Amino acid sequence: MFEHIPLRSYRDAAYMAACHAGLGEGERAHALVAECLAKRPEFSIRHFMAKEPFKLVSDAEHLEQLLHLAGLPE
Repeated sequence: MFEHIPLRSYRDAAYMAACHAGLGEGERAHALVAECLAKRPEFSIRHFMAKEPFKLVSDAEHLEQLLHLAGLPE
């Protein structure tokens, strides 16, 4: 679904980078990391995760791991 968003935000790019990293698509993940950081140079996983509401801690932890795997900064 993210691929169909006409104007992606940095959040969209971060989520997409995490998804592609989880699928083992490192090249695409890195391109999306670059897109995310171009839109939000001060991006940090810690700040991003502090604003994302998750009911289950395990879901938040999984996303955080994938964001790291994609190469986004802590």
